[in-house]
Formats: sequence, structure tokens, C-alpha cells
Amino acid sequence: MSPDTPAPRPPSHPATRETSGAHRPTGAPRPPSHPRTRETSGTPRRPSRPRTRETSAAPHPPSHPGTRETSATPHPGTRETSGPARRRSGLRRLLTALAVVFALTAAPAVVAPDPAAASVYSSCTMSRCDAARTARTGWSQLGWPTSAGWYTWPYGQYNYTGGTFQNRERQLPTNASYNEYDVYPRAKGASRDAYRIVVNRSTKETWFTPDHYVNFYKL
Repeated sequence: MSPDTPAPRPPSHPATRETSGAHRPTGAPRPPSHPRTRETSGTPRRPSRPRTRETSAAPHPPSHPGTRETSATPHPGTRETSGPARRRSGLRRLLTALAVVFALTAAPAVVAPDPAAASVYSSCTMSRCDAARTARTGWSQLGWPTSAGWYTWPYGQYNYTGGTFQNRERQLPTNASYNEYDVYPRAKGASRDAYRIVVNRSTKETWFTPDHYVNFYKL
């Protein structure tokens, strides 16, 4: 070997690992590593305060132009009705109703035509007029009874009178009293029909009505 050639480096032992610091012999137990600890300062940490939302007494910022604010002021389109206003409205309705009633009562009344001119005839020429004349003779023989009820008919069976005829429709002459009598005799208690004669109590003037007081034919 030449004196200028460096001496070879001895190989490191395969079982040993060079570490900085003191050399640890082979096979010696490795000291347990200390768990990582978090260093804290001597002053204790203040607990964190939960975040709170601070509300100030500052006035509410103006609303966005696109939003609609509602206040206690009533809408211009609404109509407030107070007690005096309701009373005035009710008074107006009452006055209007009174005006309508006054206009109706002040209008000239329509005079209805005298029904006697249309339903009372001065003669009787129909076929049943003969039966009506026979009935007038029979009731005359009985003395023109004025009380309603059944009476023994002179020609057999019974006949009925209803008593007073009121003349409510004023078809016959007024200022007179009338009685009404059935025309056709029948068994006692049988139903009445529409054929009657109406007789003036004073003058005994007689009308035949074949349709239950709708038309009158003088006998």
C-alpha cells in the first residue's frame, strides 16, 4: 500500500445504528418514549364565552324598497264605520223606506170595476133555471127558514139551507140581507153541491147561482 492511499474505513456493525448523542449498546432495552405532552402556561385558560347576538336599542334600519311596511294606520281603501256613522246610515235607510211608502200611498188608487156588472144577470134562461124556480117554491112553502140546517122537503127527501149569505164580494145589491138555499133535495146528511138560490129577506127577490156564487141569474 502506498503511503498516499487513505486507509479503508472499517464497516459499521450491521446490528448497530449510529445515533447522535450517547452510544446505546446492542441488546440494551430502548427507553420508553415519553408521550407527547402539551405544554400549558402557568396561567389557566379562560373558558370561552358563547357567542351572543347583541341587540342594541338602535332604531330599525329602513326597510328595503321592495318590501311593504304595514303600520297601525288603516289602509286608504278601507272604510271605518263608527257608531255615529252607522246610526246615520240606518236613518238614511229608514227615510228612504218612508219615502217609498208615502209615494205608494199618495198614488191614485186603481178603482176595480163593479163585479155585479159582469156576474149578475137580469134573467135566467139556462136549463137548470126551472129546477131553481121549483126550489124557490119549496122553500117558500117552508116559510123561508133563516137558520142553517136540514129541512123535510115538500116533494120528498130533505133539503139544506146554509143560513145567511154574506155578499162579501158585493155582487148583489148592497144594504140588504140575504139567505142561501140548496136547489136539489137529497138524503139527509148528504154532501152539498154548487147549485144554490140566494133570496133577499125583505123583498124575496131571488137569484140562481149554478157555480157557487160566481155568477147570479135573476129568477
